[in-house]
Amino acid sequence: MKPPSAPSIFSIAACHALLVTLSCSSAHALNWDGLATGAGASDGGANWNAGNVWWNGTSSGAWVDGSSAVFGAGGMAGTVNLQGQTYNVSGLTFNAVDLTDVTDPPPTVVHPAYTLSNGRTNIASGGSISIAATATGPDPSDRIKLNQIIGGHDVTITHTGGSVFYQLGGSNQWTGNLTLDATNGNNSQFVEIKAPNAISTLGKITVESGNTLAMAASGTFTGPEIEIRGTGANSRGAFRIDANATINNNITLAANARISTINDGVVTTLGGNITGAFLLDQNSSGTVGTLIYAGTNTISELSATKGNAQIGVGSVGSITGNVTAGGTAAMVTGTGTINGNLNVTTGVVKPGDHTGTGIAGAGTGLGTLNVNGNASLNLTAAGTAAEFQMGLASSDRLAVTGNLTLSGTTTIVGLFAAGYTPTEGNTWNLITYGGTLTQGSFDLGANMRTGADSVGNEGNLNLPDVSANGLVWDVALTNGALTATLAVIPEPSAALLFGASTTLLTLRRRRKSGCGE
Repeated sequence: MKPPSAPSIFSIAACHALLVTLSCSSAHALNWDGLATGAGASDGGANWNAGNVWWNGTSSGAWVDGSSAVFGAGGMAGTVNLQGQTYNVSGLTFNAVDLTDVTDPPPTVVHPAYTLSNGRTNIASGGSISIAATATGPDPSDRIKLNQIIGGHDVTITHTGGSVFYQLGGSNQWTGNLTLDATNGNNSQFVEIKAPNAISTLGKITVESGNTLAMAASGTFTGPEIEIRGTGANSRGAFRIDANATINNNITLAANARISTINDGVVTTLGGNITGAFLLDQNSSGTVGTLIYAGTNTISELSATKGNAQIGVGSVGSITGNVTAGGTAAMVTGTGTINGNLNVTTGVVKPGDHTGTGIAGAGTGLGTLNVNGNASLNLTAAGTAAEFQMGLASSDRLAVTGNLTLSGTTTIVGLFAAGYTPTEGNTWNLITYGGTLTQGSFDLGANMRTGADSVGNEGNLNLPDVSANGLVWDVALTNGALTATLAVIPEPSAALLFGASTTLLTLRRRRKSGCGE
């Protein structure tokens, strides 16, 4: 028989040594004994080091590399300080802890979930992080915080019981695929990415149905493709944006999916390409925010049911598919291109890019939103379907290659851009279209009107009041354009003189006719 090699001899000897305390299997579980009681697993914050903080089933001892690290024994959790060291684990498991918060009498006593920090854990290839619902809670202090560096390849994060909440905040160096699995169906995972480099070294992130990947850090995200499906954890969105950022990751739709923002202050650029023959619903679990679709996006439909969906920025960016504004708090804005149809059923379209801050800046820039299909501004209930800013050097326009459909429930609003002074002869093509017009009962209102709403002659086209400038509006919906032009109000004396001269000319012609001339 061939004698064992030196490494084999070492492995055998090492294994024999380990039998004193535990099995040689790398999957053997060691339970955290934060209190180092020596009487079983216990919770609490402590240093992960060579001390007696791991219960092996018989006694408390030091960590054995390659074991599975298990936290949670029903007590109060704490912070586990890795003290700058690297530990190899077959997996990480978080079980039940005491998350009870005592608020009376004050001060509040907070029982947080576990935090791991200041070191590195290398998870075995194909390993997992398993989290029980009783280990976490929705309150930020009750979320597990994995702030250590995580290494490993093809890691899966799974859960048991109900919903789980955790954060990834370390400068992680894992590779391959990170999967947020859906083994418990609607009992979901909500994971916050607290730093762009927490995921930058991965090749792909798969967010299975019922889970939410929340980008909760400012800055620029790069790296893995992100595959999403479903409406997310408790309808938060499969992909949620919680901070102003630029996200250059490509996003793949593996089914109909939802993307959302946490509040109206979020303005984030999606610089990667979103692909997949499915519908993407832009919604929000809180108030509305702005998502800028700056890439070349090829999906079936983008449905904005809440928030500002900006198509393109600086005339770059497109959606190949239909775009629908279908919610009372929904906006479609931008200066890019919709290569499908635009449908506004509820909500509003406002050409122009975002400027300023928050949702108030939606569509406040001036520019042209292009639609290479048809556009239908046909609201289900009377309201403003489109809003245009009108300036001198530049202005808003909806440029439609195909057909245009309007209706009596549709109001179109024009606003003067900041700094513009109304001037005779200035003309704006608010909407242009290359196909047929279905006007329905859309009313242009009286021509040569001042725009004073109190007069009641605006119809469905609401333009600024220019009476103080001695001007009126010359409006038209013909020859492929909805046009508004500023003209001068005729002077009353001039109008009377013109009428008198016309009458005299008519009488003279009749007299000549009676004389046989």
